[in-house]
Amino acid sequence: MVKEEFQRELRELREFVASKSLETIELLPKAMKSLVSRDLAMANNVIKIHDELDKFEDEVESRCVRLLALHQPMASDLRFIAGCLKISTDIDRIGHYAVNIAEVTQATSDTPHFKPLVILPHMGELATEMCRDAMKAFLEGDVELAKGLSRRDDDVDTLEEDILRELLTYMMEDVKKLKQSTFYIMVARYLERVGDHACKIGEKAVYVKTGERIQIK
Repeated sequence: MVKEEFQRELRELREFVASKSLETIELLPKAMKSLVSRDLAMANNVIKIHDELDKFEDEVESRCVRLLALHQPMASDLRFIAGCLKISTDIDRIGHYAVNIAEVTQATSDTPHFKPLVILPHMGELATEMCRDAMKAFLEGDVELAKGLSRRDDDVDTLEEDILRELLTYMMEDVKKLKQSTFYIMVARYLERVGDHACKIGEKAVYVKTGERIQIK
């Protein structure tokens, strides 16, 4: 009976982490779309949804502590619970970066883009896909998918450098573009950090599956 209760609670933890993590990750493309289209309503909605998800980390901690205290899990079950505790922080930060991007939309919604946004949305797509695949690797124990995040993080980092170089040129040529360029650079930085958190989740995926501690960067 106790074992059945443990398996039920473990299954519920997995389902809760999967559902809320993916819901949080999906705020990223919404935030980026709000920025590109200067959609203030969409930006406001991203912030509203995040506020509703903001107790995610506390809820994961509560469920994990209960499992650890009552059932004293071993081996892969113990690693999975410990992994959930760790990745909840990364998911929380990813959600906050989505909010940060939505806040940039709020600050710039009445200002036309001085150039078509091309690299920044592509960077957002790559970072979002990294997060989705990081969670897939964590939930399915896909070690190769997790390790592959390293190369993709390099791609995101390269795009951030490209954006910075491009915008510095605009800023030097026209001081009127300084403020908006600074906002774009901030968004690129947020997305770079999102990629880093995806790699952290990938590290936990490997640990849960194999017990090996690696760095993905």
